[in-house]
This record gives sequence, C-alpha cells and structure tokens, in this order.
Amino acid sequence: TQLLIRFKNGVRHTPDLPGVTRIETYPDFMIKNLAVVHLKSGTNRDNLAGDPAVAKIFDVYQSARHHRLLATDQVIAHIPNQTPTQLAGLLTNSKMRLIRNVKGLESTWLLQTESGTCVDAANRLHALPEVQWASPNFHRQYALRYTPNDPYFTDQWHLSNTGATNRSLA
Repeated sequence: TQLLIRFKNGVRHTPDLPGVTRIETYPDFMIKNLAVVHLKSGTNRDNLAGDPAVAKIFDVYQSARHHRLLATDQVIAHIPNQTPTQLAGLLTNSKMRLIRNVKGLESTWLLQTESGTCVDAANRLHALPEVQWASPNFHRQYALRYTPNDPYFTDQWHLSNTGATNRSLA
C-alpha cells in the first residue's frame, strides 16, 4: 500500500499522481527528490511508472519491530582483499556502481545497483565468494518519542553540539 518515489530532477512541487491517496514528504527526503506515497486499493506500481514526474519507484518494507524500511537503489557491502581493478570488475559483473567508501569501515563500500531492487542486489553480492557481507541500504525514519522534563535538559550542550562555541568539537 506504500511506495517510495524518486521524482525527476526539476520537479519543483509534489505532483498529483494517479491512484495515490496521500504523499508524505520530509525535508531530508525532498533534498533527494524522495516521497512516500500511499496507494488506493487496486493501484500498483505500474500505474505510477509512466508518470512524467517519476524517475524511480522503490518498495517499502516493514521490520519485525514494525518499523517502516524504505528501500533505495543502494547497498552497503564489505569486500576485503580486493585491488581497485578486482573491485571494479566484480562490481561491473554484479551490475553495481561504486558511490564511495563507508567512513570508518575498511573495505566497506556504498554501492548503487544498476539492475533490480536493493534486496536483489544485496543477495547477488552476498552469493559471491569475495563478498563477506552485503546489506540493502534502507532509509529508516526516526521520530522523537520523549522529551525529558529535566529543567536542565537544554543546558546539556553535548546533546546537540554543533561546535559553535570555543573549545567544543562538533
């Protein structure tokens, strides 16, 4: 009943899409031209695929804890002991494109699939002997659940440290 939509570059407003009851937009999603759409019953992704504003359609999954997981076309994979040439060949054969390394994790890469869903791509990579692990890069939405009633809560600078004051690191 839900899909994640990537709009084409240049779409300046949320379009009126056929078969959609509601469109959820969030500031961090709109930067990436993404929105979650809720479908009317009987509507499927093919109804939206032909819309001129839609660039790509992704699935929405639900975790065991009932958290909404928004699929993308990205995969995170740990591929150790590969030269740049070996890695490039492996990615080409797997229909993947290297985006960047994952900071702080050696031999771990953020990849973009050029074929199929992120789940299919992660499974393709995981089946290769060179790949130690591969996982879809889901977006997960977080919501503030509780704000303490501690009167000194706002004085706890380390909770939201931007590095704006002297001798503080962001």
